[in-house]
Amino acid sequence: MSDRKRRYKMVSPFVVLFCLLLFSFTAGAAESGTRVVRVGYPIQQGFTEIDENGNYSGYTYDYLQEIARYTNWEYEFFTMEGTLDEQLSEMLTMLINGDLDLMGAMNYTDGLAAILDYPEYSYGTAHKTLSVLKDNLEYTEFDYESFDNIRVAVVSFDGREDEKLNSFAKMNGFHVNQVLCSTGEESLEQLQAGNVDAMLGMDVALRNSELRVISRFDSRPFYFGVTKGNQEVAGALNKAMEIIITTNPYLSAELNKKYFTGDEGLVLSNSELEYIGRKKTIRAGVMLGRAPLQYQAKNGEIRGISIEVLKYIEEQTGLTYEIVPFHNWEEYSRAVEEGTVDMVIGIVDDYEGTGSDSCALTLPYLSVPLQLIMNDKVEKLADMSGKRLALQKSLLKEQNTGGEVLYYDNIEGCMEAVHEGDADYCYGNSYAVQYYMAGHDYKNLLTFAQSENWSQKYCFGIRRPVDIMLLSIMNKVIRVLPEERINRFLYENAYDAGELTFSEYVMRNPEQSVLYLALFLLVVVTAVFITVEIARRRNMARKALENQRYEQLSELSNEFLYEYNIREGTLNLTEQTAGFLGCERKIQNPETMEQKYPVFGYMISQKENNTEHECLLPGGNVRWLKVISKMVLDTTGRPWYAVGKLIDIQMEREIKTQLEAKAQRDSLTGVYNSATSHQLIRQVLAEEDRNGTGAMIIMDIDYFKQINDYLGHYTGDQVLEETAEILQACFRTDDIVGRLGGDEFVVFMKAVSDPEIVKQRCCEVLDRVKDVTMEKHGKEVTLSIGAAMAGGETDYDVLYRKADQALYQIKKHGRSGVLVME
Repeated sequence: MSDRKRRYKMVSPFVVLFCLLLFSFTAGAAESGTRVVRVGYPIQQGFTEIDENGNYSGYTYDYLQEIARYTNWEYEFFTMEGTLDEQLSEMLTMLINGDLDLMGAMNYTDGLAAILDYPEYSYGTAHKTLSVLKDNLEYTEFDYESFDNIRVAVVSFDGREDEKLNSFAKMNGFHVNQVLCSTGEESLEQLQAGNVDAMLGMDVALRNSELRVISRFDSRPFYFGVTKGNQEVAGALNKAMEIIITTNPYLSAELNKKYFTGDEGLVLSNSELEYIGRKKTIRAGVMLGRAPLQYQAKNGEIRGISIEVLKYIEEQTGLTYEIVPFHNWEEYSRAVEEGTVDMVIGIVDDYEGTGSDSCALTLPYLSVPLQLIMNDKVEKLADMSGKRLALQKSLLKEQNTGGEVLYYDNIEGCMEAVHEGDADYCYGNSYAVQYYMAGHDYKNLLTFAQSENWSQKYCFGIRRPVDIMLLSIMNKVIRVLPEERINRFLYENAYDAGELTFSEYVMRNPEQSVLYLALFLLVVVTAVFITVEIARRRNMARKALENQRYEQLSELSNEFLYEYNIREGTLNLTEQTAGFLGCERKIQNPETMEQKYPVFGYMISQKENNTEHECLLPGGNVRWLKVISKMVLDTTGRPWYAVGKLIDIQMEREIKTQLEAKAQRDSLTGVYNSATSHQLIRQVLAEEDRNGTGAMIIMDIDYFKQINDYLGHYTGDQVLEETAEILQACFRTDDIVGRLGGDEFVVFMKAVSDPEIVKQRCCEVLDRVKDVTMEKHGKEVTLSIGAAMAGGETDYDVLYRKADQALYQIKKHGRSGVLVME
């Protein structure tokens, strides 16, 4: 793209009033022949900017890059000197005369529509704003009662008040006093001096860190303007914007947040802080048995993701909550109806089926996809008619299942019913299904992922009549709740790592429990016999010490028990422990095995131990174990025995690893997702010992939209999956393969400096993609691939743009090819 500076004769400043502001977002190219489009590019902060290195950015620039994905346009940006008003005036004249093809941030008026063409769709919306100084807590969003008689600085060129502001105030029940100013600088000075409470502005022009927006109103859409009669540009622009609005409806909101609104964090008004100060403890009812969202741990503690979110609200606001647990749905419902609780925790965001008559719901704090759980004896998976559905009582609305519906208090009860054969299938959120599958022996249950759109959103419910202030405060905290906090709460509650109780141990190990009981009774009888044998007092002392040893063994009461006789150098294992380790029950001189099998070193250590290790076992297995040991001392205080247990924590480790890996992968293709790809590549580029090696490769599937349109989205998804499989097969295991979104993939080859090697790998990908897709779909699928050698570059964005330029060149010359830029 080139820059040109041109100067045109100024037209009347009156024309500038038709231009609103400017915006846009990033991407690639798409489907027709390459065309150079001339774009007016006035320099305006946040909208259309150029930094000292010549890099373009801003709302309008980013949106134009997204349009280029679907038009294959290249842009020639026109800039010029002068004030912003002068730039806008001259560029509007150029657009009218046909010296420019396109210009952004145009307000639609009948007068402009007579001399310019507009697409059918706007590409953003600007709002008038009321802003206060950031440390002014007297006013917050939506608290219109506190707005009454507010003094607002308003820029007025004709001496008239802003009627839109007066109408907004009247509609919301407050009076506004307008203080007219001649410039925006004067408005800010009045606000800083305390002569006014707020100032009127536009959200797209608000870049002052001293200010905080308390209200937005009078929305105004803005458009791209095209030279009158330029149907080629106008038609392509209209088609591209229709695709963007359909496939990425949140683009405008994301760009608005990126360049203008940002995230101000949690701000509570003085009235809200006063409310918190006088608010009594809030009784929060929680239905248990819904791990990991809300459950009672083995140690009796009420835990879960929902509980952690409530604690976070406590920390951020100073509100206090009392958790009221329920194990029975009827008692829980009665408490809500009778008002013995003020709110409920972990209610599904569904006003049709979760008691909207009794509770108002907060914003959702968690969204979890659903899974189908089925008994493996059930036939005809696709046809659920006549099958028995196990359903939680929290969903007591009419169910059109075509079969019998059985109700249970919680998801654990539903899964147990399917396990026992009392029901054929049930549904549960994926977190709960993983939790209970890991904690129970449900070998006969099958789980199936459901559509990404079929999920449950969880909220808090505040009992009616609603405490509006409480609802507003909780929503404010939920709205700024960091996603990394939710992830941390999930990891902390992925499983209940509490120790087994004695009764649980007996139920799971009946044979060993009988054995230990018999041993204990034998020791007691022996001790009694020794007591009456005065002549054998020395032997009695030994037996008493042995009794102490077995008592401490009994206290441990966990999976794999052992004892080590320090003086004899003998390691004694229970039958279960020996079977687990894959060795003999009695091992003489176990220190000889320590070097090859470190687990024996941990077991015979003469220090008390409580550690976790990944261990190679004599039987050949590699398992994660927790080693817990205690020392038994003789009458002189010297170590005699080491007694302990090994706990197999392999499953807990695997669950944690799976959760972490799932967060890094693209759900459709299984390769790295966009965020993880960016992170990993940036880390490689920052490595000091890289020595200038590496190559970044980006690729698009050619005409992917037509594959979706004519062969269907199912085939499109298959093409994406197969393309990802080919990429993983063609590149090395330590290369980074990821999906940036849509049909765009990225690969970073490590430790490569020869462009020919990069090109050979890319050509291999092209050949394999053609063979696979032609056979399965009857239509040849091709890729356009652009690559850039990393060299000494450490900036991800610079290297990405270089590879993107190579990709554009390939598409410009007909697609289905590779270009490697050194």
